[in-house]
Amino acid sequence: MDGAAKKAGRGGRDDPSCWLTASDSIVAVFNIQIHDDGYIISPAWTSDFANIANNTASIINLLKARGPTNFLTVEDFKRLAKAIKAFANSQDDGKTRCVYYANTEDKTKTARKYSTNKNYVDRYFYPYRTE
Repeated sequence: MDGAAKKAGRGGRDDPSCWLTASDSIVAVFNIQIHDDGYIISPAWTSDFANIANNTASIINLLKARGPTNFLTVEDFKRLAKAIKAFANSQDDGKTRCVYYANTEDKTKTARKYSTNKNYVDRYFYPYRTE
């Protein structure tokens, strides 16, 4: 299969999703509300992926850092999301490295702030559903 055909099978993205169902549907790892001063993050995975998520240290570290309000500052998000992307990039067990997907929702007050904070999300996750 040539490179264009491989990319087409991934929705035109360079790397495949880290999580796919048995029918090859993408499973998002997080729901991310984008705010002016940070993010509210919750798990987006299905029950089939709970065990994998709970055994992935970088995912658990991000969830634990949120505290009771599920909120992360921009700087904390960047630091913790970088570890998740590094983990996905290190999948060198004979498989292609992968990328995690996230659902996003705009809760900012200005388009400029949304653009800035959404760009940080897009550095570490492919967008799945955006509202």
